[in-house]
Amino acid sequence: MRFLTLVSLFAIGSLASAADHTSMNKMCPVDGKLVDSSVKMLPYNSKTDQAAKASSGATQPSTQQMIGFCGAKCHEMYEKDPAKYHDAIEKERHTTK
Repeated sequence: MRFLTLVSLFAIGSLASAADHTSMNKMCPVDGKLVDSSVKMLPYNSKTDQAAKASSGATQPSTQQMIGFCGAKCHEMYEKDPAKYHDAIEKERHTTK
């Protein structure tokens, strides 16, 4: 009985954490393909977040949005130069509102 309780609690926790970590984008900012939810996401800091952080001295944006990618290679390319893909992300953010 204890084992079933632990398994069910683990399953509920896994579902809740998966729901909390959805990407804000549907298309990969690097190559424009659909986002693969199994690929590791990265936090997104828009220019607005960066300006607020600089003016307030805050270390984290108040709401952390995550960027999704279509594959590990795109994840790596984005991580090397996030500013390069900023316009693609912002364009998708404004067209999906």
